Amino acid sequence: RGGINAEYGNASWLYLSRLAAEREFSFLKALHDRGYPVPEPMSCNRHAIVMSLIQGYPLSQVKTITNTAKVYSKLMQLIVRLAQMGLIHGDFNEFNLMIDDDERITVIDLPQMISTSHINAEYYFNRDVECIRTWFKKRYNFDSDDRPYLSDIVCDAKVDVEMKASGYSRELNDAFEDLTLTKQDEESSDEEEDSDSSISAEEEYEDEEADSVGDCGQDIEEGKQQEEDSADESEDEEEEKSGENDEESEESGDEDARPNNKDYLPYRDRKSAKEVAKKATHTFAVKKQSNLSRDEIKKKVRDLEAKKRVKQRRVKKGEKFYLNREKRQAANEIKGADAWF
Repeated sequence: RGGINAEYGNASWLYLSRLAAEREFSFLKALHDRGYPVPEPMSCNRHAIVMSLIQGYPLSQVKTITNTAKVYSKLMQLIVRLAQMGLIHGDFNEFNLMIDDDERITVIDLPQMISTSHINAEYYFNRDVECIRTWFKKRYNFDSDDRPYLSDIVCDAKVDVEMKASGYSRELNDAFEDLTLTKQDEESSDEEEDSDSSISAEEEYEDEEADSVGDCGQDIEEGKQQEEDSADESEDEEEEKSGENDEESEESGDEDARPNNKDYLPYRDRKSAKEVAKKATHTFAVKKQSNLSRDEIKKKVRDLEAKKRVKQRRVKKGEKFYLNREKRQAANEIKGADAWF
């Protein structure tokens, strides 16, 4: 359950238990349908799972086994079968294995299973193998160097992607979805027709765009010539106007020139606007200098720290007094209860 707790943070244990039950039920369903020796799942409700009754005992309670080597090889084959389906149990030990009188194995406790593409998949795989080897050596005095390695196993079925086990990659998920499409032929034919129509539409659009670009080029050149001609005409008109204004200003006085200035840009308003902007943006830097010396400042800081310490001591004393009072009350209650016996 550690993986679920790490994923969802500080969540309610009831919520985490429900998630673990749902995940275990989905793993049980997928493995049971593929013939893996797990209990048959019946139903799941909140944090409880209903499954078939297992006729057997936990391997941790079995003291002797008649065919130790055979059971050991069966367990290693079960680990390999899980890895071939893209899964790693993560807690494959004597407490999660059931064995019956005929030495048939049933695997339980599945919510912590991870994918073989997990970043720590090899570590958990080796841990599962070493748990079985250590238990058989400790309890049944059986030691064997015959053990599987994750790098030697070929994954046949992507059950980890189907069940979204912890650690499966997005690329595997996309590949799995591509393989499990039901109407692949119909969709491919539709896509080809759409692609042909889109290609023809693109070609027509490119031809139209090329024609429009040629027309636009001609229009742009004509527009540039017209702009140049208009610019030359405006310059000539401005020169003529400036000559006429100079003659009029020489003939008339300053009083006659004031009304004529309304036809031109208000240069006086510009100057006033600049002056206002300068006044608005001008800031005064004020520096505050304290008359206290360094020793006086240090003394003030020390006094403040001393006051804080006094407050902290008062709080601590109050908490201690409160706790001691509760202890006294509890002791008095106990003494009063003894009087009744």
